[in-house]
Amino acid sequence: MVVQELSTATVGGQGGLSKSYTALTTQRASVEPLRGNELVAAQQKYGDVDKRIRMRHFWGLTPDMRILVPAAHATVGKAVTTTDTVTLESTDLTTFPPRGKFRVFTGAEMMEATAVATSYLTVTRAVDGTAPTSHSTDDHMRVMTVNEIVAVIDPGERYHEYEVYVKERV
Repeated sequence: MVVQELSTATVGGQGGLSKSYTALTTQRASVEPLRGNELVAAQQKYGDVDKRIRMRHFWGLTPDMRILVPAAHATVGKAVTTTDTVTLESTDLTTFPPRGKFRVFTGAEMMEATAVATSYLTVTRAVDGTAPTSHSTDDHMRVMTVNEIVAVIDPGERYHEYEVYVKERV
């Protein structure tokens, strides 16, 4: 799981807000979908939420950050250099979303997928403050779901754990 902090927010010519994020830290965490009474109670208290994430305490986690959670994976089918621009080849993209924009994390590079074909992924490279890196055949690619933080519950340093309520952004 990757925690990202807001690095810039600008208002575009049409009045829309454009946000840019950079990676703050990578953490191990448990992700629990909220169901039934838990979901109703959390939504009454925190608004529109669909998951609870429990993670190790670190200084500075705030609701204006976001959390990227791995959802599916595949392997790179053909090596990619730092100057290659838009396509990644893979033998199996069946677990990836069939359409729409989503984040893909490979090595130390975050990319935004813009189209999926049977064995090709069209991407915008080096998003969210990362740099383009070379990828070898059989490197892992992970789809990362973007989760907006709604509430951060800090039970104090005694427990050394955050409880974070999030809403997955589609």
